[in-house]
Amino acid sequence: MGEEALAGEWGGTAERVRQALLSTLWLEDGFARGLDADGRLDTSADSSVLGLLTPFRVLRLEVEEERAKARRLVENLVERIGVESNGGIALYRFERDDYAGGGPSAVSTLWLARVMLALALAAKDDQRAAAEYRERAMAAMRAALASGTETGLLPEMMGPAPGSHWAVPHGWAMASFVMAALLLDQVEGRLGKNFERHGG
Repeated sequence: MGEEALAGEWGGTAERVRQALLSTLWLEDGFARGLDADGRLDTSADSSVLGLLTPFRVLRLEVEEERAKARRLVENLVERIGVESNGGIALYRFERDDYAGGGPSAVSTLWLARVMLALALAAKDDQRAAAEYRERAMAAMRAALASGTETGLLPEMMGPAPGSHWAVPHGWAMASFVMAALLLDQVEGRLGKNFERHGG
């Protein structure tokens, strides 16, 4: 809008917020999800911290040190709130989540897939790492798809049992799948024809 000075000011503010998040909420292997009422860090595993990678780019994946932090964050979430589902990893929304009877979230699972695809794109000089993240992202996408209806509508929650789901169709889950598919297309283009495929 021609407001270069204003854009610079907001850019500076955004960088100060980013630095504050990194200095206040970054732990060894991920971000705290916030502060409790007494000002203490809430270290519960929560898939919403994936938003600090995409879309908010608090960790810049083009910077190796920050990309390494993003990888640790992903592995920590998978370990703490991930569950095997239809040959892939699905994520709960957060630890001890019992919403709608318990079970992983299609939204969180597809968010994880998008972050893994972003990591694949950022691994420009390491095709093996890119291929691994691509495979894991595709497995998460397949897990989310398997939780949908026969017509391909995706739910908010994947449910505690195969074939059970909650809130179908869910616009956020559907949009997240489309965004993941678009990222997957970019990864495919980057890896090129020399990439060894390990499944669909």
